[in-house]
Order: sequence, then C-alpha cells, then structure tokens
Amino acid sequence: MTNFAVYNLARNNQFDYSKAERELGYHTRPYEETLKDEAQCLVKEGYIAHTKNRKKAVTGHGVQTA
Repeated sequence: MTNFAVYNLARNNQFDYSKAERELGYHTRPYEETLKDEAQCLVKEGYIAHTKNRKKAVTGHGVQTA
C-alpha cells in the first residue's frame, strides 16, 4: 500500500450531500446494508467464496467475521 493510499484512507472523508438530498431526493443508506449487498454481489460474481457456519460480529468500526 502506498503512502498516498494511506493518506487518502486516513483523511476526513465526510461530505455534505444536503443539496442532492434537497434537490434530487438523494438519501444514503446504512453501512451494514451496503456492506451486506456488496458481499452478496462479490459471492454471486465469484470474487469471494461463500462460507457457511461463520459467526459475524458488527462493531462500531465495521463488520468483522469470527
């Protein structure tokens, strides 16, 4: 991972979408829902293998699998 990649991951990535919300009706959705959909898509497309019998724990910092 490059220094620039680390910089981009660490910097403040909060954006104001109030104009898009007001003028276009744009709404965000929960991270948990987005991550679940992304994981399902990656399994469906064959990028990752689906494994059964894995417990998952959701923390304030993201999704972890145990």
